Amino acid sequence: MTTWPQLLDAMERSLDHYEAALDAETISPDPHWPRVGRPAEPIPSELLARAAELMARNNRITAEIQRRLKDRPKPPRRDGYSRNQSAVSVLDTSA
Repeated sequence: MTTWPQLLDAMERSLDHYEAALDAETISPDPHWPRVGRPAEPIPSELLARAAELMARNNRITAEIQRRLKDRPKPPRRDGYSRNQSAVSVLDTSA
């Protein structure tokens, strides 16, 4: 069974992983997180401040990932047209 300190340690390692991925501009799944389950007992009051700090850090990282995804250039269309161009064209058939 996982303890709260183990869970918080795993969360911290996971956040370290995602911060490093942001620095390297690559996002990959965290290899540490799936190995940790949720503790059965409520979180002890002496760990609440650390948990809140980790959650705030998680929220900052999540917001940065979302910002980067929103701001990244869109890939070209597969049909050969630019994003500002319609797929409809008028062909000159008079020849």
